Amino acid sequence: MNNVNQRMIELNIQDVSPEQPTASNATSDGTPAAADIDRLVSVPRPRSRTKWQIFGWRLDDDWMIDYGRQLCDASVTNEYDLFQAAVKDIQGQSGLSRYAIENGMRMGCNPFDTKERIHLILSILKPTVNEFRTRPTQSQADKVSAILGCRPKWWLDATPVIG
Repeated sequence: MNNVNQRMIELNIQDVSPEQPTASNATSDGTPAAADIDRLVSVPRPRSRTKWQIFGWRLDDDWMIDYGRQLCDASVTNEYDLFQAAVKDIQGQSGLSRYAIENGMRMGCNPFDTKERIHLILSILKPTVNEFRTRPTQSQADKVSAILGCRPKWWLDATPVIG
C-alpha cells in the first residue's frame, strides 16, 4: 500500500480543547465564526465496501471493569455493572449521544475462522449515509480516544457471524 492510501486510512485525531470565542474568532454578535463550529469526526474511507463494518474503539474487558471500579463505590461488585458504569462515564465525558457496544473482528480476517478473536467495540458509525451524516464531532472522538488511549478504526462487524 502506498503512503497516500495509508494516510487516507489513518485518522487525524489531535488533542482538542473547546475554546470560547474571542474577538479574533467571533462574529460581531459574539457567536463563534463558522470556522470555529465543531467539525464532525474525520473518518477514513473503509478499505472495502461491505455493509458489515463498524467504526469505533476496542474495549478491553478488564480495563473497563477496573475503570468502573474507580467510579463506583465498593458495594458494586458485579462486573456487568462496573463495565456499564465505565461506558456511561465515557459517554458523559465525551458527550457522545449515538453509540453502541458491538462485537467486532479485525479487518481482513476470515470471519469463519474459529481462532479469530471477537472484541467488544464502542461503535460510533456504520458505513451508511444516515449514520455518516450523524456521526459525532471530532472533539467528542478526541475525548474518547484520550480516555481509552487509542484511536477508533474500522472493524468487521461480527454480529452476522455469531448471530
